[in-house]
Amino acid sequence: MYTASRKNREIATIFLERIDASRAWTSASLGRLRRVRRVDHDGIVGKLLLDLLKGEVTRFPMVGTSVLRPGSAQGRLIGGCLSLVVATLGTPYEVETTDSILVLEDVDTKPYQIDRMLTQLKQAGKLDDVRGVVFGEMLNCMQNANQGYTLEEVILDVLGETTFPILYGFPTGHTAGANCMIPFGVRARLRLDSDSAFELLEPAVAVE
Repeated sequence: MYTASRKNREIATIFLERIDASRAWTSASLGRLRRVRRVDHDGIVGKLLLDLLKGEVTRFPMVGTSVLRPGSAQGRLIGGCLSLVVATLGTPYEVETTDSILVLEDVDTKPYQIDRMLTQLKQAGKLDDVRGVVFGEMLNCMQNANQGYTLEEVILDVLGETTFPILYGFPTGHTAGANCMIPFGVRARLRLDSDSAFELLEPAVAVE
């Protein structure tokens, strides 16, 4: 049966082949696109990519995520790998988090290191005007298998004085499977309740 997801994968394949032929993209970008094609078995992330490229206002998939703190927020998407975001502090490239939905992810990082980096962001004032936070899957971010606490508990402890909504487990950056691309700089809405949603409020690209 010729399904919509199969069609999306075929379109993504054609798109990737044309990019390969043009040699206009970096190897890192091409690698990410190839990974989307390889692991996106149900076509969700492939469709997301196509929607972003077509300039459509997009709703991100919420499968596998959990709500650490409910609430609603709107802001400009910004963020990246937590270790690298923190490394920008005190430099001319310091992350600007005012009026933002901050997306943070990392991999192979101990909970005490996550605690330290979030504390540094907080003490640097980078969480004062944040509207909401989205955490990635945080792969292998544990001390050991029997540590007796969860990373989610560590996050809530560090961010206990804040009031913004917090989503955990969003598949972006370092992931175990398909990778959702986040268009930084674009305004989005994060609504975490019984019918949670994470969606763009404007197109990620300009389409003539």
